[in-house]
Parts: sequence; structure tokens; C-alpha cells
Amino acid sequence: QVSILEARALSAQEMVALEGAVTVRPGMFSDKIMYLQDETAGLQVYGDDISWPQLDVGDRVRITGKMSEKDGEKRVLVSAKDDISVVGQDEIVAQNIETVVVDKGLEGQLVRLSGVFLDKNYANVTFEDQAGEAIVYLKQKTEIKTDDIVFDREVVVSGIVAPSDGTYRVLPRSVADIVYVEEESGNDGEESLPIGSSENLLLPPNNQRQSAATVISMLLLLLSG
Repeated sequence: QVSILEARALSAQEMVALEGAVTVRPGMFSDKIMYLQDETAGLQVYGDDISWPQLDVGDRVRITGKMSEKDGEKRVLVSAKDDISVVGQDEIVAQNIETVVVDKGLEGQLVRLSGVFLDKNYANVTFEDQAGEAIVYLKQKTEIKTDDIVFDREVVVSGIVAPSDGTYRVLPRSVADIVYVEEESGNDGEESLPIGSSENLLLPPNNQRQSAATVISMLLLLLSG
């Protein structure tokens, strides 16, 4: 058994046994693929016409298969349900990165970006942070609608790094992977006062209290006369 990083260094057709935590279960991107990662790297797992076992994100699995590469992306091929077994659970944490490092070094890994969406071209959405730009690709099965993308608003995006035609993109897994940062609501420059201060009591302003006192005094004088 080897680490995922060691598996990625193997040649195509070499048999491999490895363990990792599920970051994308079958059906999220495609019925034929899943992704997993360990402490060293991430990797696509491909199964053609197999019956996948019941898997959830965070399941730690042991896989036996054959190394392969498709469209520039490393992957391991599994041929039967028995090639995959659940051996435990792991907490999945996306790695915080900047757009400048969205490349082959992070292929197959779950990452997190903070920045803004700039524009879109069909399912390709341009994302910008302080380091540069990257493409966020919205796969159809995720049901993330391009019409719901909000531009020029701070957003945190999580997703898998994967190549397409030589360009590495970030692929969100679901709508939950796109989180817009709430803007802080201002109070028009008014300073908040501690609870319990006199200004927080349900009393009219000073000028109103003084006016009320004057009216009452005049009424008392009239009544007394």
C-alpha cells in the first residue's frame, strides 16, 4: 500500500493499493468517477459500469486498482465493487489557497478560494483574488446555476482542482461549496451605547421633555387662576 502522492508517480497500467478519504462521491460529478485524498495528495477514481458501494464524503476507503491517465489527469481504475472497501471516516478539510497555485501540483485535491466572481462564459466562471485569476467550472450534475452567480461580491469557493485542455480549474461539488460573505450592516455612523445607559431608556429626547414640562406648568397656572 502506498500514499496517494506515491501512487501519482507510478506509470500507467501499474497496479496500486492505497487509502484515502472520499471528497467527491460517485454521482456528484459523474456516475463513473469519485475523488479521494490523503495527507499527501488527491486522485480521481474511475469505474466504468461498476456497481459502486454506498459511499459518502468523509468515508475513508481502501482501493485496489490500476493507474491510468486521461486528458492529462492522473487516476486509478477500479473494475469491481470489491475493489473498494470502507475502513473508517475522516474529517475533510479544504486547503486554503490562492489562484496562482491552481495547477497540477494540486490536481485532485479539495481546495478553498476567497475572492470575487468577475464574469462567466457558459459554465466557466472567472474568479479573482489578490494573487490573480482562475476558472471555476460548474459541472451540470452539481445543479449549480450560472444565473445564480453574483459578481463583484466577496465569496468563498471550495472545489476539486482538475484539468481541461491544459487549464486547471476548480470544480465545486454542490451549491454548498459557494458561500457569499455577508456584508456588515452599518449604523449610519451612530455609535452604539452600552445596554443600561440612560440613552437606551424609553424616554423622549431632552428638548421634548423640556417642552412637555413647559406646557404642564402653563396649564397649572391657568387652572389656579
